[in-house]
Amino acid sequence: LLVASYPALCLDSAQAKRVSTGLEVRPSVKVVQEGPVRLYGPTGSFLGVGESRFDGAVAPKRMLANTVGGDGNAGDSVIDTLEMLGDTGFRG
Repeated sequence: LLVASYPALCLDSAQAKRVSTGLEVRPSVKVVQEGPVRLYGPTGSFLGVGESRFDGAVAPKRMLANTVGGDGNAGDSVIDTLEMLGDTGFRG
């Protein structure tokens, strides 16, 4: 996975819902460095890629479609992940 080198950040249900709707969050655990981070929901599902800033906020950048449902759980479809990365696996 191309984003494997980015630091990981696990979000709670409320934070996962915020980033899935395009809003930034301020996690209680500060990300070690500024820049791209992998975002995971409370169940450990990959949500997408965010951007950590110097002020401690994390803004969503490339999120999977429909990642958070009404129960706050995230989906981790392989097809969605490949589409987010720009590679559907189909060549034509």
